[in-house]
Amino acid sequence: TIRDTIALQNGKFTVEVTNDTIPSYVHILPKPVDNQPVNMTEFIQVLAIPGQPLTVTGSFKDYQVTGNDFYAKYNEAKNGWKDLEDKLNQMSQTAIEMEQQGISGDSIRQFYAPAREMIAQMVDKTVEYIRQHPDEDVSLYLATRVGEHFEEVFPLLTEKVKNGPLAALYQ
Repeated sequence: TIRDTIALQNGKFTVEVTNDTIPSYVHILPKPVDNQPVNMTEFIQVLAIPGQPLTVTGSFKDYQVTGNDFYAKYNEAKNGWKDLEDKLNQMSQTAIEMEQQGISGDSIRQFYAPAREMIAQMVDKTVEYIRQHPDEDVSLYLATRVGEHFEEVFPLLTEKVKNGPLAALYQ
């Protein structure tokens, strides 16, 4: 694990990940302000593919990753569940605020109960994308994120994808 802190200059930063063989996850976290706790629901995780540029724009709540065909396909897939993801993020933020206000754990759990179904819907949409796009590298990445459904969707992927640049994600 490599950790680094990079200062923003004019609201931007550039970093070059030196790993040239294995895809790596890059996490972008906000800096605490005035000793206030960081909202851990606001972070960015992207997959950095060796030799492929990527650009992250937007805010922690609403960001886009661009730079090559992989990210274009990922953004296309993500559009299928973005509304659910936005609702979940808002529910998480509300649950944190409820906890800070001293509202009981039972009430918070009751408020957050619909999240389980929303997560299941997001997984279903992801699985459907993989089924429709078995020849895209992004489908392998998505397959690693669908939990118990991995065994269902992995055989659908083409050999080109299974042996492609993201093969290290499951090997």
